[in-house]
Amino acid sequence: MTKEFARRDFLKLSTAMGLAATGGFSCVSIASAAPIQVPTIDKLSIRVLVEAAP
Repeated sequence: MTKEFARRDFLKLSTAMGLAATGGFSCVSIASAAPIQVPTIDKLSIRVLVEAAP
């Protein structure tokens, strides 16, 4: 009984083999980042200069 390996099957198998080889996710810790303060502005001015060439 031969089964063709699709890309999805290959990815599932390689993921399982990788987890088995490293012992799972026991050595990986979840990273947490500090919140970022987004800079704000009080006023925005835009000056448009159009030059008409003769």
